[in-house]
Amino acid sequence: MGIRDFLSKQSEPTEKQTLDASVSVLQKGNVSRTPKKSTRSSSVGAAYDRTVHFLLSPLVTEKATRLSAEGQYAFRVHVQANKTQIREAVGRVYRVHPIHVTIVSMRGKNVRYGKTQGKRKAWKKAVVTLKKGEKIQMYEGV
Repeated sequence: MGIRDFLSKQSEPTEKQTLDASVSVLQKGNVSRTPKKSTRSSSVGAAYDRTVHFLLSPLVTEKATRLSAEGQYAFRVHVQANKTQIREAVGRVYRVHPIHVTIVSMRGKNVRYGKTQGKRKAWKKAVVTLKKGEKIQMYEGV
């Protein structure tokens, strides 16, 4: 018998000891039957942290820069994000008021590196339309 086995046998309570302890707690009436409340806060900060993760990056392409002149901006978004979540995330991050969101699911392309073949991940693109006069200053210097 090793030292670890010896120590583990000493620290583990016997079945009779655990039964006696649970019976004494029940007799004292210390058991609470109401479920505990969640420790998560429902403040605006917690909601902000969740919504920001839906926006992965802005898309900087020729088409996206052309759309920015019309008040539309393209973003790479999380695969499981929906229109409402994207609208909320863009509003919070860039402090603008999106009025319309279009989502496009992009399939992953087949790629080849010499003899090795593979496939890129599928991703999601969102095109967000803003109110007249609002802009997002992400394309400066491009």
